Amino acid sequence: MQGLRLLVPPERGMPMQQPVTAGQVYESCHPMDEGRQIRIVGVGPVHADVETVTGPSRPRSILLCHLHPTATTAAGQLRRTGYRLVQPREEDPA
Repeated sequence: MQGLRLLVPPERGMPMQQPVTAGQVYESCHPMDEGRQIRIVGVGPVHADVETVTGPSRPRSILLCHLHPTATTAAGQLRRTGYRLVQPREEDPA
């Protein structure tokens, strides 16, 4: 099938620039989520275990490709899906 191309967003399946670590806080990029935040509690090779920070705690697992370092795409557009990093890992009390 000549001329048929699949359009895949460039960030799909690509690793984040900043590594995902336990303790980081991310905020939803979806405009209807009203700033829902999640905290990373564990990281696997493909998924991250998270818990909701704002509102009732709800533990779940999400794909690492849904976690982004910024609220903008490579094209400079605001993201509407996934989560953006808002707080790096909290320091452990000494």
